Amino acid sequence: MPLEVIGAGWGRTGTLSLKTALDTLGLPTYHMVNVLAKPDDADKWVAAANGEPVDWDEMFEGFKGAVDWPPVFFYKELMAKYPDAKVVLGVRDPAKWLSSMEDSIWQARQVLRSAPWYVRTIMHATGPSSKMMAMVERLVYSAEGDFKGTFPSDPDATMQLFIDHVESVKKHVPKGRLLVFDPSQGWAPLCAFLGKPVPEGPYPHVNDKKEWEVRMAGMRRARDTLTWAVPAAALAAAAVAAAAVAVARRR
Repeated sequence: MPLEVIGAGWGRTGTLSLKTALDTLGLPTYHMVNVLAKPDDADKWVAAANGEPVDWDEMFEGFKGAVDWPPVFFYKELMAKYPDAKVVLGVRDPAKWLSSMEDSIWQARQVLRSAPWYVRTIMHATGPSSKMMAMVERLVYSAEGDFKGTFPSDPDATMQLFIDHVESVKKHVPKGRLLVFDPSQGWAPLCAFLGKPVPEGPYPHVNDKKEWEVRMAGMRRARDTLTWAVPAAALAAAAVAAAAVAVARRR
């Protein structure tokens, strides 16, 4: 099925809330969380970023919307592929956006990077895969990514790139095809833009700072526990094996 909605806002502009809202409106939407569930997609996104051909219809099979990274990196290509799709540009105060990046996605990256190799192996198997992290590096943090290698060493430059991206989208997307959307506006402008009735209940507000604080605390606990528990378990296993060998030799 062709995409009906393309998200042009970078991560931490309410993209998971937007995905949840679009899902509620009957528009199942692709988001970074879908790469978590299907890590092999990460290889396809990196290949696309490197100029290799990609079958967008296959990538978005079963979806009617695409928001957040990795899709936002390709929003122009997706607009060309799906000319009838509408574009939603999530916006946020630039300084608050930068602070949110520092406190959330970047923290997750640093927790994983600071762990010993054997802990990273376990955490990748139970959380963000190494393929997914490589994809984020390529599309977001690298010199060829959206942040142009500026983050976190030059936060002012990163914030300016965010501002420039918003203005670039406004210039690139025809007005009748674009909704500049702040999640604080709630359901009304989004539903009017998409021609959907307003659902009951408040507009979704998920993946916020408090949720990230809980998530990061859990990741740090897991990292710290595994850092000592894995070697301890290995030493215990070695001791048991040595004892078994000693007993066998005495027989």
